[in-house]
Amino acid sequence: ACAEAVPTGDVASCQVVVLRSAAGDVEALFPFRVHRERLWRVPVAGVGWAFGDLGCPDHLELLATREVDLEALAGALETVHWTVIKLGNVAEEAINVERFCAACKRRGWTVRSRRVGRCPYVDLPESWEAYLAGLSAHRRAAIRRTERKLFREHKVVLTDYGTERVEEG
Repeated sequence: ACAEAVPTGDVASCQVVVLRSAAGDVEALFPFRVHRERLWRVPVAGVGWAFGDLGCPDHLELLATREVDLEALAGALETVHWTVIKLGNVAEEAINVERFCAACKRRGWTVRSRRVGRCPYVDLPESWEAYLAGLSAHRRAAIRRTERKLFREHKVVLTDYGTERVEEG
């Protein structure tokens, strides 16, 4: 999914740190890219999200379980040549990003956090139908037309995993 969000020419420069449990289960993913960044007008090597300034992958948060030790992520980044790590567009209460920053501080790295802007997101209703019911009649009709065109012109498969199949999804 990350590779689809990255411009084609930048995919080769992307990397990912994968943290696994003792049992081999994936506990964290950190897709990143080393790029040129300006720090006080000086060009430096910067680590940022693999997909640039689009935001972080999972509701603008670092993809990690709450149990994973993010010290290992910081340790993995020690093998990468960088001067600054800049994780933009994260949610105000990005707990895993905060945990990662704490792990960086424990390594003696300087950590600065600054709010650049408000990070928007939409609270979705319980169902697609409930969402549509909240729209104007004109907007509902436009969305239905677009849906019909999508199904007519493309092979589309919708899968509702529901709460009982969320892990499978």
